[in-house]
Amino acid sequence: MGSMERGAIWFCEACAAWVDLARRNAWIVIAISIGVAAALYGYTVNHLRINTDTTGMLSEDLPFRKNYLEYKRAFPNLSDTLVVVVNGTNADLAQDAARRLAERLAARTDVIDGVFYGAGDPFFRRNGLLYLSGERLSALVESLATAQPLIGTLAQDPSLRGLSEVLGLALDEIAKGAEGAERLQPALAAIADVLDDRAPGVSWSNLMGASRDGDGKRQIIVTRPRLDFTKLKPAAAAMRAVRATAAELALTPENGVTVRLTGGAALDAEELESVEHGASVASIASVVLVIVLLAIGLKSWRLAFAVTVTLVLGLLWTAGFAAVAVGELNLISVSFAVLFIGLAVDLGIYYSLRYGEAVDRGLSHGAALRDAASGCGGALTLSALASTIAFFSFLPTPYHGVAELGLIAGVGMLIALFMNLTLLPALHQVLPYPAPRVPNRPPEPDEIDNWVFRHRVPIAVIGVVIGLAGLPFLGQIKFSHDPLELKDPSRESVQTLRDLIADPQVARYTISILQPDLATADTLARRLEALPTVERAVTATRLVPGDQKEKLALIEDLAIFLGPVLGDTTAAAPPDQAARRASLVQFRDRIRNALASGQARDLAPTLERLGAGLDRLLARNGDLAPVEARLVGTLPQRIEGLRLALEAAEVRFGNLPAELRKRMLADDGRARIEVYPKERIKGNEAAVRRFVADVTAVAPNATDAPVIFLAAGEAVLGAFLDASLIALICISLLLFLLLRNAWYVFLVLLPVVLAAIITIAIVVLFDKPFNFANIIVLPLLIGIGVESGIQLVFRARHHGPGALLGTSTPRGVMFSALTTIGSFGTLAISPHQGTASLGELLTISITVKLACALIVLPAMLSLTMRSNGRQSPPGQEIRS
Repeated sequence: MGSMERGAIWFCEACAAWVDLARRNAWIVIAISIGVAAALYGYTVNHLRINTDTTGMLSEDLPFRKNYLEYKRAFPNLSDTLVVVVNGTNADLAQDAARRLAERLAARTDVIDGVFYGAGDPFFRRNGLLYLSGERLSALVESLATAQPLIGTLAQDPSLRGLSEVLGLALDEIAKGAEGAERLQPALAAIADVLDDRAPGVSWSNLMGASRDGDGKRQIIVTRPRLDFTKLKPAAAAMRAVRATAAELALTPENGVTVRLTGGAALDAEELESVEHGASVASIASVVLVIVLLAIGLKSWRLAFAVTVTLVLGLLWTAGFAAVAVGELNLISVSFAVLFIGLAVDLGIYYSLRYGEAVDRGLSHGAALRDAASGCGGALTLSALASTIAFFSFLPTPYHGVAELGLIAGVGMLIALFMNLTLLPALHQVLPYPAPRVPNRPPEPDEIDNWVFRHRVPIAVIGVVIGLAGLPFLGQIKFSHDPLELKDPSRESVQTLRDLIADPQVARYTISILQPDLATADTLARRLEALPTVERAVTATRLVPGDQKEKLALIEDLAIFLGPVLGDTTAAAPPDQAARRASLVQFRDRIRNALASGQARDLAPTLERLGAGLDRLLARNGDLAPVEARLVGTLPQRIEGLRLALEAAEVRFGNLPAELRKRMLADDGRARIEVYPKERIKGNEAAVRRFVADVTAVAPNATDAPVIFLAAGEAVLGAFLDASLIALICISLLLFLLLRNAWYVFLVLLPVVLAAIITIAIVVLFDKPFNFANIIVLPLLIGIGVESGIQLVFRARHHGPGALLGTSTPRGVMFSALTTIGSFGTLAISPHQGTASLGELLTISITVKLACALIVLPAMLSLTMRSNGRQSPPGQEIRS
């Protein structure tokens, strides 16, 4: 007998002695376990936090992280923003709502450090026309010149009276045969839509040509929330302030306005809520499913209760370790509880089944507990060590988020091993498994209906063929680089951001480049714009509009014929109810006259609809002030905006708004270049790669979303391939040191390797790419999958492959896998898509591993090992 065999025997005897010590001091062990768990629970509740920052989960030593952090230090105002998106049923409602909201938020300096609403800034209200293209400005000037009579009258009397008078006069002229019916059509149709309740109000911006249909209905306010990092949700106060202010201003869907929040601060806050909710629900569902499966699998409420208590207390110990060692969970490591439940329960199942099996054979409870420890203590230890090695393989990776999970889960497996060899025997001593009246005799090999044994050759061949057929899929692994795909799609911040991304006028996927000064930035921007994948490269210099001389000339021409009618700011006294009604009656009569004249044939459908609407309105004999507000309520702001726009003056860099300059120039003089892609790159990985490759070839320090997402994905994928390789090599070496047989090592690893190949093939075939969350499945499968191979190979060496299915080990493998599936499967119900994808992929991989372990592995064992009931020398099988 060699030293290895003697060491194995000594270890098994030590396990038995340790269990016997725990059994004889059962109540002390239970009391200490509960006391420690209670103390750690209290510490965990008060000290364990969750951090939703996904970028922080990667090492700051990575080149792309260094570039981003340097950029963030130069422009802190561009990160951790709270973006307020105001949507209106028309441009006027949206613009007025956004302006009022921005003004009120700017006063909330207790929770908001800054507000940037470009469209409402006095600078842009006065000089905004200069930022239009020459073609668009010319068209606008022509449109306003045509509408000069309408604008002039309404500027003096922005009421139902003024509106009815100017449109009625125009209809009188048309009834006399004058041209211009087509110019009245938009205004008449807009009024008819309001009276028919098809629209909440008239958009005078559209009628004046200041905005096109659809333009301006979405306004964006960027705020810098005052983050309170002593709170679990640092931006919560600012978010509450925005929502409360919007409610106070009656910016509601009933009034034609919606206010939604997005941006980094809102995304982080709502993702935290999503992860917390998902983790809580998954943990509770996991415990319930595991308890049910334990009751079914162990066939004894006493065994199931003991395993459950051990599991819960072990989880509390592990959470306490996380609070002490880490203090802060991330969006990946928050799933440690479900992982612990799914893996730690396996150890309890195997030990309890061996204990019950020994009692069924007629051993006393004390002897059965010692026999179970001696028989499976080595296999349990090896299984726990293999899982620990797999988890610890995460530690050297640059993916700190998963390295943190590896540390917690790895130590958790050691805690689980300790609890199952200490607390679990003590609980079995207090609540012993009932002994049968007549001891059960284990079946002989020839008494077992072993379907796998009888079909071992075709099963082995099919297993090999499937494994070989799956190898080509290994080179087709895809990785989803966009963290947005991991978030809960039902959350307001995510839905709002997706809407913004879908809008071609809103660019999210731009690249930012930091340069030492503006002159250098301008030079580099010209080089970047020569690239085939770049639409434009914007620097602070581009904030000054071009062709100002020609544009100012057009604005001066407009001011010549609009200035006089807009210059008199003395408006007529507002009409009372009687005057409003009289003006509408007169307008209705003019519509009837125009229709009767036969000169308004092109307007006939609209005039008929408008006349019917006026008839209904007048028949109700109600207050006309609300109708006036819907028809001309937004007009004064448009008139005032137009009056300001006629005062445009030459824009120089020095008179740009400070808040705007700070978005492109840092306080230390460094300049930012914002690079826009020529292609629509959302959801198009090939386009992203082309864009990033072209830009980084010219500017290696480029950063922002496309660069970060792509580089982070490659870093994570590479890290996990390395972790998988590390785990496989370390576990293989551990198995070889203990088994001293390369073939047995191969058999132990067979279910894992085959399951990994099949899982990757399924992922590729069903187009379910890996992401930042579920990529941990690969090394994790190695750690948790090797356990079944260890149990089956060790038991087959002890009893022979023919008698293997007559023992409790296959049942333990099956129910441990089912509990693991039940535990991990609950992650799939999480609203957080990253957590859900982790649960789905783990469920698939564990299911495949179970089939490989209970079908393919026994077939291979029966082909390569002697089938007999004679026990191998003790220690050789590490007392399986």
